[in-house]
Amino acid sequence: MKVTLDFAGKSGRVTKTAEIDSSEGLQTLLVTVIVAATDEQQRDRNRQLALVNRQAVFRGACATCHAEPIGAKKGAELFKVACAICHISAHRASVVADLLTARDHRDAESWRKWISEGREGTLMPAFSKSRGGPLSDEQIASLVDFALQSFPTEPRAKD
Repeated sequence: MKVTLDFAGKSGRVTKTAEIDSSEGLQTLLVTVIVAATDEQQRDRNRQLALVNRQAVFRGACATCHAEPIGAKKGAELFKVACAICHISAHRASVVADLLTARDHRDAESWRKWISEGREGTLMPAFSKSRGGPLSDEQIASLVDFALQSFPTEPRAKD
């Protein structure tokens, strides 16, 4: 006997029934499988959680990627584990700022504000310890220095 399930768009526990007509009469067979979420489905769930509470990336399962690797790192090494995961990613969400393109003037104060405070109503969390994030003032200063050296500070001139 062969039973075929269509997993498209499904994740979690999926139960299907199959009716079998046998010499003993009509029998119902329950088939239950656990369907793992695709990476894209998981990213969509994570985005929804972040829109409700952008600081959630520093708690629970999300902390494994967004907080634990930070430690006492600074500068480029800190950027790699704390920022690149969202901003320099092959799967960067369209709502996440592309740091390689300046839309506005970026100076030390603007970088410090974005990193420390994040931005309400977006996926960008506040990284400052004083606002519930994992970074010290010294770590934030090292990221500001790295950003000023590594990313454009002015929008591109229009042709």
